[in-house]
Amino acid sequence: MCTGNSNSNSNTSDKKAKIHLVGSEVALIFDVQDIALVREHGVVGVLTGTLAGAPQQNVFLGVPLRLMMEEAVWLVEQGVAAIVSGTGEGVAERLSGVRAEQWAEWERGAALERGAQIAWKREQLAQKKPERAVTERDEALMQQSVFVHTRDTPRAVPSGVPRDAESTAESTADPGNSAAIDVTALLKRDNRLRANYGVYRSLRAKGYVLSPGARFGGRYVAYPGDPLRYHSHLIVQEAMDKKQEIDLLSMVNGARLGTSVKKTWVLAGAEAEAEAEAEPETEFYSVEWAGFG
Repeated sequence: MCTGNSNSNSNTSDKKAKIHLVGSEVALIFDVQDIALVREHGVVGVLTGTLAGAPQQNVFLGVPLRLMMEEAVWLVEQGVAAIVSGTGEGVAERLSGVRAEQWAEWERGAALERGAQIAWKREQLAQKKPERAVTERDEALMQQSVFVHTRDTPRAVPSGVPRDAESTAESTADPGNSAAIDVTALLKRDNRLRANYGVYRSLRAKGYVLSPGARFGGRYVAYPGDPLRYHSHLIVQEAMDKKQEIDLLSMVNGARLGTSVKKTWVLAGAEAEAEAEAEPETEFYSVEWAGFG
């Protein structure tokens, strides 16, 4: 089971994953090595990358990996990652190092790959229906079904700079980046994030692995271990004030939903008036629908 205490692992590693913060709530990881690193610490995230020109990739999404803000803050506190501003600065400088010959070479390679696929498809069609010629409609269908290979690492890396050297320079224990974000200040100015992070950290400390829970009507779904090995056990709601009244209809709906999908519906209560510097104390209340089904 994955536990919330990863200090022993993080202290022995010199490399930190780089999390790009876009706006105030979108945390993204673009490097596959960084994704593998956070995965080792029980943070799964959600792959979101796709290309308009490659519709089949909508089924098999790729990088970047999007994290919940609670996941990003937890990784920083564990010493596994650093959050930096994701304004896109430096992208133009990186692309300026790509010469016109490189662009032309990439285009030639893509054209050769597409041509080889089309030729193979024509051959297969000729074997299947040797009695008729290839029509314009056949050609159009073949063009639409060409598989576009997408890379998991960027090609636009400055010439002469190895990928490992580049990532090491920006992802070491001291990111050395003026855009690095202080998560303590981030939690102080965002009361909602601070309360939800208290819920997230408490559940991680209890050994749960968390993922976004919107598909089940909650803030999180909690797994007793790796989501590839276990079904989720809990649907955890967003943090609420311990003194806040609970709508009975919402409680009935949540409990019935949780029971119908074989999960426990959980309410998380926190102190709404807690100081920004204080760690919020979280209490959990589970609700189940007795005699349902």
